[in-house]
Amino acid sequence: MGYRADIVANGLEVLDAVSRQSYDVILMDVQMPEMDGLTATQQICRRYSATERPWIIAVTANAMQGDRDKCLQAGMDDYISKPIRFNILAQALTRCVSSSKSHGPDTQQAAQQFIATPEPTLNGDVSLLDYKALQNTIDTMGMEPRECLSTLLDIFLDESKSLIETMQSAISEHDGNKLNFAAHTLKSSSASLGVRALSLQCQRLEKMGLEGDLTQAETIMSDVQALYEKVEPALSQYMLEVL
Repeated sequence: MGYRADIVANGLEVLDAVSRQSYDVILMDVQMPEMDGLTATQQICRRYSATERPWIIAVTANAMQGDRDKCLQAGMDDYISKPIRFNILAQALTRCVSSSKSHGPDTQQAAQQFIATPEPTLNGDVSLLDYKALQNTIDTMGMEPRECLSTLLDIFLDESKSLIETMQSAISEHDGNKLNFAAHTLKSSSASLGVRALSLQCQRLEKMGLEGDLTQAETIMSDVQALYEKVEPALSQYMLEVL
């Protein structure tokens, strides 16, 4: 898209980066380790005036009304939901260019653009892969399709193994916060690859961790492991037959 981007791992690194140089836009992941995106945004708003600080776009895996309100109340100017679509990101950046910082965020417009969705449910009709979502992700990467999917699959498998181990230990330790974060991360990466069934089960674990009720977590975790074992062969088959 022609932009130069710096990448950081958590909210503390966001604050450090902003203190060292000026940015036009921050794509702020809401859930990050060390310091989350909401807290980082609040800190930026305290330190810089509306005309001085960057335009902050929330990046969230959740599209519920309550999540939208939290983002706006923290001082964010806009939001996009995961998995990120090229056209949606382009629209958000266009809004940034056309908006006047002196007037702050248009919360009414943001509210209208936010789509409140009910919590998904998982049933026997949910296929392992959402091929449209997978193809959209491949299309946005600007790479040769087969190479792109191979790279994404390698990254996904490498990261997801440690996330699953973290989720398992969190359940054993009855650590809701750790389960919430790991399940949220795997939910987002699964959705980006079109692994919808796995993403939905991770969302259930994420909610359990958030609410601190892990009574059914072991059962759902078994489903997560079973689905995860099907991901690599399913994506490999897609790569051979379609790309």
